[in-house]
Amino acid sequence: MHHSAMGDSVVAFRHTLDYANENSDSKVHLIYNKNIDPFMKYWIWPENVNLMPLEQTVHDFDNLHAFPYNCDNADIVKAFCENSSSDEVQDYRPYFVSQLDPIQNNLKDFVPDKPPFIFGLGKYVVIQPISTIHQSYSPRCIDEELPDYEKFLINLIEHIHMHTSLSIVTVGTHGDAAKLPHLNVINSTNRYFNLMGHLSIEDLCDTLRYSSAVFGLSSACVNIGNYIFDKPVISWRLRPPWGDLFDTFLDKDKCEAIHRPFEKEMGFYSNFLKKQVLDKCQPIEYQ
Repeated sequence: MHHSAMGDSVVAFRHTLDYANENSDSKVHLIYNKNIDPFMKYWIWPENVNLMPLEQTVHDFDNLHAFPYNCDNADIVKAFCENSSSDEVQDYRPYFVSQLDPIQNNLKDFVPDKPPFIFGLGKYVVIQPISTIHQSYSPRCIDEELPDYEKFLINLIEHIHMHTSLSIVTVGTHGDAAKLPHLNVINSTNRYFNLMGHLSIEDLCDTLRYSSAVFGLSSACVNIGNYIFDKPVISWRLRPPWGDLFDTFLDKDKCEAIHRPFEKEMGFYSNFLKKQVLDKCQPIEYQ
């Protein structure tokens, strides 16, 4: 069983694949929120994995519910609720994954063989400014500070353009774009693409795959970029809590977890890119 959100579910991919390979003679039913079904179908799963999208019954942000999905198979529900220690039942929500063996990020065989979605930008950094998807129950920002944050994002784009040879791609939902109107009206150029609200799940994953680094709110793109594609990442938060278990999934050699990013000097970001991207030779398929 995986967590209900895209970014939260990816930390379970390696353990799920290992479990499926160890039980290759058996059918493995992978349970997750049906709302992320297009995302789950994107990847190359072993043949014995049966994707099993279910309706979520409760927002299980803290992994407190034994089985937060609606399932017609009473045996499955009973297995998680009464016999969760069985080898046949695996709860791979983030909290439980964080208690397991050290994280492995190499999932390249798990990725579809597809060409880049974006052409003509050369090496680029993906920025996911904000995530409004769960704003109703898990606020990610303080509205009064959004003007300062938006100004920071615009200055960050200009700074990266000025101090590095990298291009910028911004991604997110239509709701994200509405939160940041001044950023959203900036026209795309030969070194900047504003794709907030315009990408399918498949195109978003492809955009992250061929990027050189990922910056943004601690959310889906940061987790996908770090955990699946092994990208250098700067993950930030705009309000407390300033840290949580997702920081444990970051590769400490190439990732930073910070708070209130607009309080950092701009040189922090360009120096990070020079060290992690420009001074290193990345694999051709990810350049």
